[in-house]
Amino acid sequence: MNYPTRKPALEFISNEKWKGLKNLKKLSFYKNLEDIYEISSFGRVRNKISGKIEALVNADNLRVHTTFRFNLKKGRTRSYSIPLLVAEAFLPKSIELLKAEAEGYRIRIKHLKDFNNNQAGNLIWVKYSKK
Repeated sequence: MNYPTRKPALEFISNEKWKGLKNLKKLSFYKNLEDIYEISSFGRVRNKISGKIEALVNADNLRVHTTFRFNLKKGRTRSYSIPLLVAEAFLPKSIELLKAEAEGYRIRIKHLKDFNNNQAGNLIWVKYSKK
């Protein structure tokens, strides 16, 4: 009898840091998300209640970021970019960027080396264009 093989558990990464999603302004209207999920400096999403590392949706197009779909009440979902979640939690914006944002410039996330690497060390905030 053939039994399905189990996927190996995601390994523990020793220098991985975790932060709750409560730092995110865009998620503040979903009060329950900050109690349920947290993001790591390596771009992984974990359910704080179960401790399970959640599955990420890989982008089919190389120009689209990896996303995570949050399950909301009444069967609704909301997707967010993993690089944005990592940057909001782990990368403070400089004073110059905050001033530029106040002047109407858009602030975006840029990958330094590998576009598929969503670790905090591979991301920076950049001034993009005026709104």
